[in-house]
Amino acid sequence: MLERHLKQTETIYPNTVELGKFKGEPVYPRSAVVSLKSAENWMRTAGRTIKEGEQSMKMVKVRSSTVNKIREREMLVAAAADSTSSGEVTHGLYAYSQTEPYVPDAVVDVNNCLNSLIVVD
Repeated sequence: MLERHLKQTETIYPNTVELGKFKGEPVYPRSAVVSLKSAENWMRTAGRTIKEGEQSMKMVKVRSSTVNKIREREMLVAAAADSTSSGEVTHGLYAYSQTEPYVPDAVVDVNNCLNSLIVVD
């Protein structure tokens, strides 16, 4: 597999030994290709969170599909324009090995969670 044939959400696993060269480009085995997702997509699709201290394997430009996401991106662009950055908003992509199953916080006070219409005997 050549790096130029990878999708935007794929990367070669770090420290993979190349099989050889093809027209000057390194060739990697297909088993070394890792599928990546954003932290939000890991939570939405697989119920997983990013492990503490993990760094993203790849940074990509933010794409927005909903009105709220477009507004959020515009606010980030405006904030980036105030600083000395290039003005392009990016977010990190993570591999499965960088995630862990989501464990929700324990409920401490049940009375605050109950609806006022529910009667508990």
